Amino acid sequence: MEERIIFLLAKLCLAQKNILWEQGYKYSLSPTQIEILFAISSYTKPITVSYLAREMAITKPTISDSVYALEKKGLIKKIPMKDRRKVGLKITSKGKTIIKAIRRKNPLLNIIKERLNNQEKASLFPPLLKITSALKDNGYLQIVRSCPYCGNLIYKNKAYLCTISKKNLSPSEFRINCQYFKDEEGK
Repeated sequence: MEERIIFLLAKLCLAQKNILWEQGYKYSLSPTQIEILFAISSYTKPITVSYLAREMAITKPTISDSVYALEKKGLIKKIPMKDRRKVGLKITSKGKTIIKAIRRKNPLLNIIKERLNNQEKASLFPPLLKITSALKDNGYLQIVRSCPYCGNLIYKNKAYLCTISKKNLSPSEFRINCQYFKDEEGK
């Protein structure tokens, strides 16, 4: 059974990569560049190339090359940071427009919306989060912006409390890519 699950997860990854190639062609973007745009767009504050490289598990040179291309196309901009040795990355309005168009036309996302009922979606999320968390715990992912790794989540009285929303969350309500995520370094 485990091999069948791995096979299907690999097929989903392959399909998503093919979808990104197809969608990126229209905008002259590679799948990596699209993934970088998605990542940057999920932050409210500028993020550094180093942090982005760690989160995406991509080398700094690869990120830097893609950032250069995205900046040249006017999809992201560099923002000076407090530490003058660092520069932050922020998505532009042109970049946001492209991301919205890609999301809207993503066949995988539309299949999930149309073919899975709410119960199926709710039952699929916790095991995927558990797998992702285990991959982080074992060092295969450096940053997983989800509630179990967020400094804003407190486990108290047998309940999870988000200090930002002031709500108790069940594991099926855990968020991913939350704009208020705070990792172990306070970022």
